[in-house]
Amino acid sequence: MISDDIGVDTFNLGGHDRGSVISDNLLNVDGMEQRVLRYVRMQQSANEPHGEPRPPHKLFAAPAVPYLMKWTGFPRLAYAASAYRVEGIKADVLARLDHECKYKGIAEACPRQFDHTSLEQEREDRHNFLFARMTMPVLFLQGNKDPGQHPEEYENTPDFVTNGRVQFIDGNHFFQLCAPEATSAAMRAFLSEPLP
Repeated sequence: MISDDIGVDTFNLGGHDRGSVISDNLLNVDGMEQRVLRYVRMQQSANEPHGEPRPPHKLFAAPAVPYLMKWTGFPRLAYAASAYRVEGIKADVLARLDHECKYKGIAEACPRQFDHTSLEQEREDRHNFLFARMTMPVLFLQGNKDPGQHPEEYENTPDFVTNGRVQFIDGNHFFQLCAPEATSAAMRAFLSEPLP
């Protein structure tokens, strides 16, 4: 594990969308819940089923996705022209997103994350064992204008973890791009709180 390789014993954890699914499952590694101090879990379904419209996971898993991600126009399509568009996204931000999509192996790895899972399976895993692993303070940070993840789906979410709470940012699915200052402020405030 990278944290072991660089000598990090304890750390804060954060994930957005599919990164939250990966982070949830990292907590299932034996002993990890003692190493993660706090968890910022962003823009992913929790205890309720994913709302409508549901993300097109079958499309994301298609063999053509790596080619699409390597296309120069992909960031503009994904972040500036889709239903999840970020209004007024700056050219330098799009350029950075394009650069990140083209890291070696990223485009090829993206579709693989849907090979052995589904929204239903992920929800079942959370209820069966992953929520129980969330023993550290958990901030469920969500955009209040995501077309498919609605605020009412998170009303009871804190009931499923030991020390969790929900906070909304004024923005859509990519609220970290829509409202970076508010997102950073929320994360800093949470990560600065004394540990229980």
